[in-house]
Amino acid sequence: MSGAPYRTNAPWPPKEPPPREFVYPRAPGKMSLFVKNWAPAAVIQIAVFVGLHGVGGTAGGVAAVVTALPVLVWWARASKRRLVKVLRVENGVLTVTPRDGLSEATHFYLRELDVVLDTKTVRKVVDGNSMLAAVRFTDSKIAPEIDMSRIVLTSGDERYLLSDHFLSHTEAVDSFGKIRVFLRKNGWLPADERDLL
Repeated sequence: MSGAPYRTNAPWPPKEPPPREFVYPRAPGKMSLFVKNWAPAAVIQIAVFVGLHGVGGTAGGVAAVVTALPVLVWWARASKRRLVKVLRVENGVLTVTPRDGLSEATHFYLRELDVVLDTKTVRKVVDGNSMLAAVRFTDSKIAPEIDMSRIVLTSGDERYLLSDHFLSHTEAVDSFGKIRVFLRKNGWLPADERDLL
């Protein structure tokens, strides 16, 4: 009986439970991933080849590179996975786990957690407008100031960087907002709102 006292109708459509996991970053830039992961592996390969080329000649250098290649590929892929963090909320606790499977998970109580932006202002040096490469370098200019940010999870004195690298402010703010929405759906309140309760 829908009108019976002390009863309420079941919501329709049924309310979906909040998502328990959030993957950060959602879609990291391919170029940034190449520079951060594959470029160091390539440098190591070249160094191995040059070092062993002097000892065992070209054949020795090539053999060393071929032997080390699978290890370096694994290392580069593990580094790429390390950039990805899985945020999972369960029983009022946020667990942050790097996807590489090697690093330890970090835990935060939602009631003590805050999510903030660490922002710095930078002015990059850019090449000049000349058609000649050498002149562009000597005619370099200072670009306008831009903000770079990264997301930080804090709890008391503890700080956890979701990324060691600073991103463009726009990109960081976008992810920052999505993380806060995800946490709110799981019962989290920002520190400034908790103070009002």
